[in-house]
Amino acid sequence: MAFLDDRYLITNCPGMKIFDSVKDLPVVDPHNHANVKEIADNNCYSDAWQLFAATDHYVWEIMRKRGVPESLITGKSASPKEKFLALAKVFPEFAGNAVYEWIHLDLKRYFGIEELLSEGTGEKIFNAVNEKLATDAYRPQALLTGALNVEAMCSTDDLIDTLEDHDRANAAFGKVLVRPTWRPDKGMKIFAADWRSYMGKILPYRSNVPKLSTFCFSGVDGEFYKRASEYGASVIVGGENYGQGSSREHAALTLLHLGVRAVIAKSFARIHEANLINSGIVPLTFKRQEDYADMCLGEALTFENLLGGIDSGTVIARGANGKKYELQCALGARSAEILKAG
Repeated sequence: MAFLDDRYLITNCPGMKIFDSVKDLPVVDPHNHANVKEIADNNCYSDAWQLFAATDHYVWEIMRKRGVPESLITGKSASPKEKFLALAKVFPEFAGNAVYEWIHLDLKRYFGIEELLSEGTGEKIFNAVNEKLATDAYRPQALLTGALNVEAMCSTDDLIDTLEDHDRANAAFGKVLVRPTWRPDKGMKIFAADWRSYMGKILPYRSNVPKLSTFCFSGVDGEFYKRASEYGASVIVGGENYGQGSSREHAALTLLHLGVRAVIAKSFARIHEANLINSGIVPLTFKRQEDYADMCLGEALTFENLLGGIDSGTVIARGANGKKYELQCALGARSAEILKAG
């Protein structure tokens, strides 16, 4: 088992069998530090520093610990080549850290470079990487869907980051490949000089239900807000444990603002179901779970005697093609009264 060969870190035959069974599967990446604007712009990466280290705080932190001046890490005066060579100079000292393996793996798998990065090889590797980065095959979108075989990836985003770049990137891919995730670091740094001004940008969102509603389901359905606004009255169809992680009342208030009248799901998260009821939105579950697959986006539903169904516990809905859906409305007396009162 040599460094980064086909058996690297795999010490037995069962391990190789497991590796061989999954190595060609697409990548589903729940956390990364990708620059979504770079992906959306889809320009060629300018150089090896931009690709490997320009936005990677893991690399920065180890460089600092090895005594590299900040001017050669995040400074504005040093060139990308100077920064990369500074990284190369101390890179052998990274051995034992995952960054040492990550960058060497990338060099080998995607650039065909098996030489170890060091002071003596830094300039050669910098130039070799740059030569390939200038080609269309190494543009961000081509790398993600080609050599990297990425099916889904989650970027790291601040609460007040806008998602136009996510929309542009996903439009280019023809599917939702890049998904946003919130990392609230700035909100936690209460002693930072700009903390007050930062929180001043966030707090208005707390009670701005119309603004918050523009983000409803944006991570999985970028057209939901527009579609719900146009319909005026709508129904959401959900799966198991619908509303999990959405215990705050805003998750229901934004739906109310958009005109959602009912949610039909396989099952509900308890707190979110209560918030829906308190917002006057009827929570319904399928009596026949297989009916879930028959409902289509944009299908018109007609409810028969909805108020009576809230009392009886059974609600009947019919699709545009006449198909009958039998739904459960299992509520206590108090919840039923809230819904009937609107």
